Amino acid sequence: MTMSPPKLQSKLKLDEQLLHQLQKSPKTMNETTFPPAISARSSQFIFLAALSCISGVLSICGNIVVLIAIFRTKSLHTISNYFIASLAVADLMVGILLNPILAAKAVIFSYLDPERPLKGSVFDKVEDFAWIQAVVATTFGLTAISIDRYIAVKFGFRYETLITPKFCLLATASVWLGSFVFASVRLFLDKPQDLSTLWLIMGVITCIFPTLIITFCYMSIFREAKQQIRKIKQESSLAARQEQTRRNNPAGVSHTKTAFTVAIVILLFIILWVPSLATAATQFSLSGSNKPKDQVTLVKLEREVWMWVSLVAYLSSASNPWVYSIRSREFRTACKKIFNFFGSHSRVEHFSVTASEFTVGL
Repeated sequence: MTMSPPKLQSKLKLDEQLLHQLQKSPKTMNETTFPPAISARSSQFIFLAALSCISGVLSICGNIVVLIAIFRTKSLHTISNYFIASLAVADLMVGILLNPILAAKAVIFSYLDPERPLKGSVFDKVEDFAWIQAVVATTFGLTAISIDRYIAVKFGFRYETLITPKFCLLATASVWLGSFVFASVRLFLDKPQDLSTLWLIMGVITCIFPTLIITFCYMSIFREAKQQIRKIKQESSLAARQEQTRRNNPAGVSHTKTAFTVAIVILLFIILWVPSLATAATQFSLSGSNKPKDQVTLVKLEREVWMWVSLVAYLSSASNPWVYSIRSREFRTACKKIFNFFGSHSRVEHFSVTASEFTVGL
């Protein structure tokens, strides 16, 4: 049975359309397949992991020395140094938890297997929890120190009555309790939209509010310090200058120097953490996009960019102990005593071992 010309033409058109679709389908699949955002076995991730480990060791050793110095030195038993000790504990946790987590993440999820799922995993939740807790404890700790320095410089005579050890303990406990409560929210969130909201709220609470408070405190501190310097310079003789200093603020020089030390710590924190905030903002802006190019960018941000900006942010925990030591003579003296103690202790142990070996030889 032969087909009529109209039916034959219709069938030929259908066959041509089907053939055209079959020829087009591989091309369509290639267009929608994401190219690899990062390459496996890239040496940069091993280098990053090594740097993270070094940064972690420096953070642990430096902040332990700071804590021992404050604990063993009576002259460092001040309210401001108690706040600094709280900040040192937060920096210590960065070295103990976040630096090793970053090194493991760089090796497992970027160097060995870039395609391995990360979002929603236990590893991801633990890292986010530790990250949020450290950021909240650090930013609010810096805010507490800034308020303490503001009161010390602004109300010198009334400082000891306004800032008591009980107030310091209450403020420190509130900072740490709030950091753990806020970080625990991450453990109960899995949806991308909820996570985006959490990071946005965290950015406002842990960055904008503390920055406003810290800025106000230090603008007032610098203004007050400038006024005191101007008053002192008006006196002609050295004795008159010293008397003017004592009359204006008995511990003004010490309070102002401590305030400037904390200002350096805050400035370093802001500089080193700005890349993380910029990366988070970029990631948040692309999170709702379905474009292949944006999806590749998100993968690159997660598996590569975040690694490096996190490492830069964690450097603040390793640098803070050096700032304390360089700026404070009391810290330098206390640290020298600690190193001398451990040095002499190791020499005594070495001498004891040598003597025992000599006795056995006899």
